[in-house]
Amino acid sequence: HASHSDLEMPLPLFDYEEPKPGHSAEVESFFLVSCAECSCLTCFLHCQAPTRSNKWRYKGGLFICPRCTREAWQRKRREPFPFPAGAEGNIVAQRVIALTEALNLCSSLPDWVHEATDATLRIAGSCYPRLPIDIDAGNACGSVLMLAMLLPEEFGVPGAPRLRIFGDPPASSLLQISSHRSRSSVGADNRRTNAIEGLMNYLSSSQGPLRGILQNTWILVGRAVQMIDPFNRLLVKDMARRCFAVPNDVANSGWWDSFTYFQKHFLAQVHKLSLLVTCPKEVKTQQLPSTCQGEEGEETSKEDMDGSQDHGKDDEESYAVATSDFLEPEVYGDDCIAIRVGDVLAVQGKVQNGWAYGVVQHYHVKWTNKKQGKAADTERPNSTGWFPAHCTKMLTLQQQQQQQEQSEHVDGAEQDEPAEQSSSAEHVAGACDDRDTTDAEDPEEVEEAEEREMEGG
Repeated sequence: HASHSDLEMPLPLFDYEEPKPGHSAEVESFFLVSCAECSCLTCFLHCQAPTRSNKWRYKGGLFICPRCTREAWQRKRREPFPFPAGAEGNIVAQRVIALTEALNLCSSLPDWVHEATDATLRIAGSCYPRLPIDIDAGNACGSVLMLAMLLPEEFGVPGAPRLRIFGDPPASSLLQISSHRSRSSVGADNRRTNAIEGLMNYLSSSQGPLRGILQNTWILVGRAVQMIDPFNRLLVKDMARRCFAVPNDVANSGWWDSFTYFQKHFLAQVHKLSLLVTCPKEVKTQQLPSTCQGEEGEETSKEDMDGSQDHGKDDEESYAVATSDFLEPEVYGDDCIAIRVGDVLAVQGKVQNGWAYGVVQHYHVKWTNKKQGKAADTERPNSTGWFPAHCTKMLTLQQQQQQQEQSEHVDGAEQDEPAEQSSSAEHVAGACDDRDTTDAEDPEEVEEAEEREMEGG
């Protein structure tokens, strides 16, 4: 069975001559192979078992074990950001170094730190936060903090001590570098954050300042991440060392409250400006000459131009459901419409500069009457026009067919009462919610995909 399935076997008990690193040897019915990097010795029953089923690599006449292959691939992917000049005395750098030294001196640690796998870290970090005063600073911040302590020469302060509580070197699961932004409940960044949450859970019943130091440093790194990546666009490996270039005032709570206030205001204005710039209404209100020259030199009237930009009304419709509110369409032009979460939209034509054109097929909730002195019940806005595409989510083909059948049933019927449409809108919105659940990435599938990607690299 071991021969057919290429299983790894225990080393023979009798005396034999070990192969040199990177080479193999056949001893009776056993095939021994040694890694060229770490000199680890492994035994199989078939000469093709290492490379065929056990992820060994044979390159340049030498064998390399899976662990060394993975670590080499990780080192190749890691291109650290240069450490900011003169940032060794930065408050973030000093706090990270102090936390590393405190954890290395800690004599009472949980057993899972010696076997930091994805499963053990998930269990250790579960049920966080446990205390009312605990704060979860996020996956990106936790991953940045752990990388700065585990690999200071690449992601932390050069010359700073390394975190040794997870082994020296630590488990490869903690050193994996993601090629995508941090995600919730899956990936290497989440794994490193689980380690921090696990330490917070374990230290919740202990005395001393270590838990407070860990919590405060995590929060401080979180502030630094928010400063350098307000739009959540950077990878963890690219933002790690940039966190050490933030001003020392980031540790001052009063200064930080003022900064976050102005940052939110600035981001809101940037978002509104981006919508104004890309709004198709702004393009339509430009002063156009009565005639203009076409590609072949013929004259094209303004009416012909308007007809050619008919928002794609004759194109095949697709359906979407609103995932965010867009309640101030008048700011962006008369042709824009308001939408609310759960509204089902029939999108006509293609998205133009981030805007879509369509009609609200079903209202998910009643629209409140904002006029003072009148009851809030059934007032509806204009149901056809432009709306931001990022506020909606396209339905699947099956959901679109189902929605089209429902639309054909009610074709020609009056839609004066929103309550009549709420059930169908809830049905489509619920279908979209089901799709979100089923489309969620399975952690095991993600890990397997990353392993396959490492093999291909």
